[in-house]
Amino acid sequence: MSQVHDFDPGITPYSEGLFWTVPLRAPDGVTVNFAAGKAHMTASDLALEDYFDIPNALFRFEDPVSEPATCSFDISWSGPVTDRSPVVDPPGSSGELVMCQATMQWSAHSASGFGFVSDPEGTTSVFAQLGRVSNGVFGDAPGRRLRRRAGPRVPEDGEHGLPDRRREGRQAGERVLT
Repeated sequence: MSQVHDFDPGITPYSEGLFWTVPLRAPDGVTVNFAAGKAHMTASDLALEDYFDIPNALFRFEDPVSEPATCSFDISWSGPVTDRSPVVDPPGSSGELVMCQATMQWSAHSASGFGFVSDPEGTTSVFAQLGRVSNGVFGDAPGRRLRRRAGPRVPEDGEHGLPDRRREGRQAGERVLT
């Protein structure tokens, strides 16, 4: 059986941009209690593309390249934390990963009429991990400042010389996963 659907937000800008990454705006979003191994991420009718298969999503050789699609999901990570491990590779990376449990509900629909809905009782993962990782341009650069709050370490607003889009659409006091 071959893959016929690949729902993802694409690479923006193609081909040098962020890989399969999209900001979540209120009321969608993420909350995290990293120390307890708990987090929640939700989105409703998130605009995506169906690229039909992963090679086409990466290299865009099919005609049509994609069709409009949406997905909705609700993912909850929960404790107990069963393992903690540092992130040290590749060089310039830093952070921590915690093993925990997760349940999720997920659905997607494409413009051609295809739809998928996970089991309404929620799907429980065999493997779940939360991470707090810095790498690449966000790695341990000289002079990099991190601000400490209860919960995860969060880079200061606007640091790294990039536009700060983390505050858009977020409620006062909400924490975001970075």
